[in-house]
Amino acid sequence: MHVALALCLTLLWIPLLSAVTPSTQLELRLYTEEYAPFNFSSGESVAGVNTEIIQRTLTILGIRWQVEIVPWGRAQRFTQTQANTCFYSAVRTMERERMYQWVGPLIEE
Repeated sequence: MHVALALCLTLLWIPLLSAVTPSTQLELRLYTEEYAPFNFSSGESVAGVNTEIIQRTLTILGIRWQVEIVPWGRAQRFTQTQANTCFYSAVRTMERERMYQWVGPLIEE
């Protein structure tokens, strides 16, 4: 896989944001995998270039979030079966194009 294809943020947040009103507070559960330097465990928290971009964006938007590092297959399964969940970072491929709503890219090389 080429990183040049772009590591993209895979968030299903666009439809969620339209449902948020000033009286509601959206909370997202984010999943990612160990993929330094983009996302990695750092003690009890998750760090990395992509994690920082996502955290800053969600903070600006006023969206509460929690992030957890899990194996890639589990992240995909959780995102497909649980509400208000998303995963990052993913290479955008033809096979994945229609499976997700893509936001990004976060990083391009």
